[in-house]
Amino acid sequence: MSSRAATVARHRVFGVAFLVLLLLFVYLTYAIFTKKFVDYVPVKLKTSSIGLQLPALADVKIRGLIVGDVRQIESDGHGAVLTLAGHDHQAAVIGAGADGPGDELDSCGTAEALVRTIAPGLSPLVVAELAEAGITTGWHAVADHWCLLGATQGGLALQRILALLGKDTADLPALDAEAITLSSPAVRVAAPPFGRLDILGIADGDGPAHLWRAALEAVTDQAAEIHDAMSTVSGPHRSLVVTGGWSRSEGLIAVKRRRFGELERAEVNEAGARGAALLAARAAAAAAPADSPMGVK
Repeated sequence: MSSRAATVARHRVFGVAFLVLLLLFVYLTYAIFTKKFVDYVPVKLKTSSIGLQLPALADVKIRGLIVGDVRQIESDGHGAVLTLAGHDHQAAVIGAGADGPGDELDSCGTAEALVRTIAPGLSPLVVAELAEAGITTGWHAVADHWCLLGATQGGLALQRILALLGKDTADLPALDAEAITLSSPAVRVAAPPFGRLDILGIADGDGPAHLWRAALEAVTDQAAEIHDAMSTVSGPHRSLVVTGGWSRSEGLIAVKRRRFGELERAEVNEAGARGAALLAARAAAAAAPADSPMGVK
């Protein structure tokens, strides 16, 4: 192939790559705008035909507070069926009963989210400082309150370590039992957000339990940074409720108790779904006629 032909071919490849990147950018812009990457709790709500006039992504409000948005509108011949996207962590706060002032929800899923319920009124400077620490501040699904929300990828780090050890959730009880009997190990796990996971300081005699204990300590330390930042601006937490799949790890709960003090596990498995259902029931009761038999507490 001549140098001219090679140059033309290279320019064509660059042109195709540029078009692919341009299309990817357009799709990502669309996906972000339409909240394709946002987790939510789906709730079906049946309304009269007036619901057909709502636009997609319309805000869902309770007492003036945004608690979600409209994702899909369908007609069933008699009215409209709306698919509502509830704010999952804020809804989980209500579903788990951690919705009092100073209460904190620790949702331990693939991502670990901490949600603190506070009274409104933080100064703009404090809100900016929280944002720099990765904590968002905004109105809550709990009426007349704000929520502080921060998150880590702690659950993902634990999944990676568990897979590296060649184990699964069935092996977790035995692994937890051995790990919590150990003193803090010399081996360390570094799990930065959106980065690789590094294991440091492995010594002779270290085994799976040592590595697992190090992983539990690492993800708890990450959550503690968020927890402490919230406490600095809002005072000590009143209660700490832990939910999510990893809350079933006795090892993780033991390490959290040593770091945060007394805590309780949520009594419901799907706190987000329960919270969304409670909010929908309250909204339906508020809109029901006075003689309606519906009663919601």
